[in-house]
Amino acid sequence: MKRLLLPLAFFATLLTGCLNYQLGTTLPANLRQVHVPSVANTSPEPGVDAVATSAVMREIQREGTLKLTPKHSATTQLDITIVKFALEPVHYRRHDTRTPDEYRAVVTAEVHFTEMGSDKLLYSSAIEGESVFPSGSDFVSAKQDELPKACEDLARKIVDRCISVW
Repeated sequence: MKRLLLPLAFFATLLTGCLNYQLGTTLPANLRQVHVPSVANTSPEPGVDAVATSAVMREIQREGTLKLTPKHSATTQLDITIVKFALEPVHYRRHDTRTPDEYRAVVTAEVHFTEMGSDKLLYSSAIEGESVFPSGSDFVSAKQDELPKACEDLARKIVDRCISVW
């Protein structure tokens, strides 16, 4: 009997620790209808706004917590401004500290998630998306290939922060 009581007590204690755990977001249901205007771009990189807008829309649809809605029926709005696009060397060739072997494409955005009507700021921050790629002979093509990947990473981080801020 004593052998049975100790494992049962342990199991009961373990279960009580998990009672308050909630799977998914704690974002209130009344704040899940989001309007996302086109992403603004103040960086010198042309076209990054269109790529970022598509990536954010796809990520919202893929993740499923937020629902894209027109402005007139939205309860929240997600404003995003791309403020910087940079290529940073992250790895250099052995015995040559002047020639990068890998680069990191970084897209930085200012994000504001607000409640419609009251204009209450629910979340605001600068967020970075990134992608690492090897340097090659065609640097321009490599950069164009990595920009969507960095924007996809940025979109994942934006949506995750908006739904997990609670």
